Amino acid sequence: MLVGIKNRIKNNWVVLVILLLGSFLFISASPLYKGNPWVDTNAMLAIGQAWLDGRVPFRDIFEQRGPVLYVYYLVMNLFSTKGYIGLFIIETLNLIGIWYWEKKTLQLLQVPSKLQKWLALILPFFLLSSFSFENGGSPEEFAFFWMKYSLVGAWFIFILVYLLITLKNRYWIEILVKVVSFLLGFLSVTLPLMVYYQFVKGVPALIKVYFVTNIGAYTQDSGETGLRQHLYLIVQAINKNFMAQPIVLVVLTVGVVIAIFYRKEKQAAILVVLTMIFSSLLSYWSLRQDSYMFLVSVGISGILLPLAIWDFIVQISTESKIRTKLVIAVAVIMTFAIPPMANKFIRYAIPVSSSQNFAAQDLGRYISKQSGKKASTIIYANMLSLGIERFTNVKYKYYFFETTNLNPQRFPQQRQSLNYLIEHQKADYVVWGLNWGNRPPIDLKNKAAVISQVSPIVTRHYKLVKVGTEMMPGIDPPFLTPANQNQYALFARK
Repeated sequence: MLVGIKNRIKNNWVVLVILLLGSFLFISASPLYKGNPWVDTNAMLAIGQAWLDGRVPFRDIFEQRGPVLYVYYLVMNLFSTKGYIGLFIIETLNLIGIWYWEKKTLQLLQVPSKLQKWLALILPFFLLSSFSFENGGSPEEFAFFWMKYSLVGAWFIFILVYLLITLKNRYWIEILVKVVSFLLGFLSVTLPLMVYYQFVKGVPALIKVYFVTNIGAYTQDSGETGLRQHLYLIVQAINKNFMAQPIVLVVLTVGVVIAIFYRKEKQAAILVVLTMIFSSLLSYWSLRQDSYMFLVSVGISGILLPLAIWDFIVQISTESKIRTKLVIAVAVIMTFAIPPMANKFIRYAIPVSSSQNFAAQDLGRYISKQSGKKASTIIYANMLSLGIERFTNVKYKYYFFETTNLNPQRFPQQRQSLNYLIEHQKADYVVWGLNWGNRPPIDLKNKAAVISQVSPIVTRHYKLVKVGTEMMPGIDPPFLTPANQNQYALFARK
């Protein structure tokens, strides 16, 4: 086995070096940058850190994403509970895994063996090019079993469409083999997970949060109950996120068209397109507008890109050497040129050498200065974790420590618990997102203006000690403006 791995590395070392170089340049958790400012990613890092400290997700600390995702984030924290090196390592390994999987796919589709490794480079960096990738670290980036409730749709549709195509062609043995393989794969993940949660007496909490709470409280209210209105809002969300990434849109459209019309065997292309369409519909069924939810659809459709590029090159040249040079040139260009052009989050990542503010680092250093080596407790009163705990010592004592994206009318326990903790001054510090919810930035030097943005529940029991800000791209406008500031206030117990 070790010999086989060694030979694979030897045969693909140039491509692997390119993958590593691309990771260093285009992943915000890279040592080249100050860190990943995305609150979703920092929330999951916090859960992984809490689990490492002995607090079992769902049973002892609340977050509604899937347990396998927290296994990933537990492993990240094994590398280090400070900074983002663990996240960077796992994201890099995930990109290598995507490259290897795409290479195997191209092999099945009879692309010449010497070109497979180069063409397969296109998919992982196409994902990085998508605005939906954001700063990286989302469940959609890894897209494995038990990672996020909304990912169930993509897996279900892919399997359903695949089975329909194989049934049409009467591939009975293949159907049986694939069904058994899928079930074995699913059970190999699910059984150890259930054994662990049974051992720690966490199964009821897992079921209650991951299934009951997500089904009941994650979907946003549409204002209408009709199916027609619901579908209209879903299509509107998909269109908004697709149009926000024009380079990806153009490349994807051209790739899909080529793959469908230039391929003699069209079933693979049809399978991918149908899966992309229906997984998009199911991903946005909750009526949330979040761009990262579209990443799965981008990834699914992106499978066709290397295939399309090869089919196109075949049409324009019959010379083997020219084809090889063209494939390598296209792969390298798409690896290094398109991600920073297409994904604003990559373009505006903050280098470690920059004097530009990085809010989590600034607030974390303030807490360290006040508390020394003593572990502090933090509550994120109206937002997900900012990641302050990556820069100072934090202890997780409470079931709710942040405000997740659940509907407060359908899940009032979260708000009630956080308010209780704040009113009784249980936490050392409270963090408040000042312009959370797309509100305009304010003058942070004006203390009265800052206080006016914060709930009286916080200001009655905590005093303002520090403010933090950082620039964060959004869907609009296309370039950073003062409106792109994320602003935060740190409060200490009175």
